Amino acid sequence: MENSTSIFREKRARIILYVLVFYVLFQLVWWGYLLIGTYKELYSLNPNFSELEKIELLRKKIWMLIGEGGVFLILIYIGFRYLNKNISRELQLARMQKTFLLSVTHELKTPISAIKLFLDTLKARKLTEEQTTSLLNDALKETKRLQVLSENILLAQRIEGNAAEMLNEKIDFSAMLKLETVRYKDVFARTIDIKIEDALVLRGDRHLLQSVCSNLLENAIKYSTPTSVIEVHCSRSDGHVKLEIADQGIGIPDSEKPHVFKKFYRVGNEETRSHKGTGLGLYIVSSVVRLHGGQIFVTDNKPQGTIVTAVFKNIVLDEK
Repeated sequence: MENSTSIFREKRARIILYVLVFYVLFQLVWWGYLLIGTYKELYSLNPNFSELEKIELLRKKIWMLIGEGGVFLILIYIGFRYLNKNISRELQLARMQKTFLLSVTHELKTPISAIKLFLDTLKARKLTEEQTTSLLNDALKETKRLQVLSENILLAQRIEGNAAEMLNEKIDFSAMLKLETVRYKDVFARTIDIKIEDALVLRGDRHLLQSVCSNLLENAIKYSTPTSVIEVHCSRSDGHVKLEIADQGIGIPDSEKPHVFKKFYRVGNEETRSHKGTGLGLYIVSSVVRLHGGQIFVTDNKPQGTIVTAVFKNIVLDEK
């Protein structure tokens, strides 16, 4: 029902635009017709004009009308293209925002319901130590996802409103990345190949850089199978810090790679995709990396999966 309503609104907006353009063109033709008629009346009343002079005057007026009308038509065409592009962008953004709200509702309800179930089970039953540990670990997983989701929503709002004031502090990026990776490895019981060079010190915002690590790890875990290996590699490269997080998951089609860092954008069809999400993770990662003067890329992993590479340029401190 919601999808049909969106399609109807989009068609209605375009129909209104086309009607307005048609009306302007009709008025242009009508104006030209009246103008030519007026000039005919003017020179027909002047007895001093010969027939050749009258024809030449009419020809000049017609060419003047064609020139002015041509410029007018070009301006109409440019305006039409601009309006059509903006309408399409606004309609697409409206659809993405609607999808985002539906996804957020689902993403919030799922971990909250799961955590409540785990706690109710712990309260109502006498469980073995192994069962209690398992339930607590599951509750920690859902709590971590809830934390990342809430932080992403707040961060995206700050970035969108240019309110993401970046601190300029010295950060042991190696230690931060190791801590975050080990935490995800323990909480989600995943196999993660960790190769992080020591003493990689950056200057930037600790909280923002931590969101880069958590979002990339969250995506790698979400879009790969529980038995596959995730690789987290970070080292110096040409005087910069190069972070690579690779998974062996479903991968990203080449046609969608240029769009994955857009706000609310999600790969695939919302109706058929099996993994839920908000479309904010990679948008935040991209924004934070650029705020720190870096670049980010998405490439294919071999034989399958995705590699996300973040390169932080000109912010490596030589501690020696």
